[in-house]
Amino acid sequence: MERRAIFAIPSKDYIDAWRSHATLERQAGSRFSAVIDAIAKVVHPRETLAVPYITRVWYAQKIS
Repeated sequence: MERRAIFAIPSKDYIDAWRSHATLERQAGSRFSAVIDAIAKVVHPRETLAVPYITRVWYAQKIS
């Protein structure tokens, strides 16, 4: 089963979400601040962003 949704998220919240992303921080290392700054430059002019999400659920019948 799959459900798609689009949420309006303030650009500040979107940037803060990336700022708290531990995997990105590990991978970017000393360039983490530069990556966040680059993201902020892309989304800064907008008040809100339309962010798509997909929720997927897998299910199966239990065999006794």
